[in-house]
Amino acid sequence: MSTVVAIAYRDRSTAVDVMETLAKLQKRGEIRLEDAVIAERKADGSIDVDQGINALKRGTTHGLIWGGIIGTTFLVPIAGLALGAAAGAIEGAIRDYGLDDDFVEKTSAALAPGGAALFLLVAKAKPEPVIAAIRPYGGVLIESSLSPEAEAMLRVKLEDI
Repeated sequence: MSTVVAIAYRDRSTAVDVMETLAKLQKRGEIRLEDAVIAERKADGSIDVDQGINALKRGTTHGLIWGGIIGTTFLVPIAGLALGAAAGAIEGAIRDYGLDDDFVEKTSAALAPGGAALFLLVAKAKPEPVIAAIRPYGGVLIESSLSPEAEAMLRVKLEDI
């Protein structure tokens, strides 16, 4: 089961830096993200949402893999890849993967103007290296689906710098 975590930062730049750090951790296998969104509250109160992981790309990748397998099986690998990518892109666009858009919008409305939040849907993670990597950025845990004990520990680790 995936875990939702939302962390508020003083500005968009910090949230982007944390997202880049998490991307590096994901390449090393320390964390696996299913979805990531950065939301910024503008000075006029509007919310700007930037999708970190796109469902369309995810669907296309899955389609390429399956298309390649099926195409190779029937000795038409190029056609299989093309058809698989197209089918995967359509599936990714139709299915609503990841974080709920309404949840992101409503939670982001509580940010201070100029503030940003990083919303993560975490499939799995090694807590120690992930927390150690993002701790220098600070942040305030604003929402999670973690157990109360795990949430309290994360809150202390993020905010106690």
